Amino acid sequence: MDELYLQTEQGNVPIDKNMKRKYNLKKGTKSPFTDKMIVDAAGNAEPEQKEPARLADESGDGQILSVAEQIDFAQGADSN
Repeated sequence: MDELYLQTEQGNVPIDKNMKRKYNLKKGTKSPFTDKMIVDAAGNAEPEQKEPARLADESGDGQILSVAEQIDFAQGADSN
């Protein structure tokens, strides 16, 4: 778990590990109590970008399915 800090006018204040876990604090969000930005040790507030999960057909062309198609797929049905 990375070290997180609360960004204040007087400098960055370390956030206790128990507080991070209890309130699920993440870099780039605001503190629920003080509305101050949560940053890492270097003062960066940008959250890590994760690649979003995508459904792809068997050909691997990355076709995006509509919500109705995803529901049909999950239920093993066909809405045609």
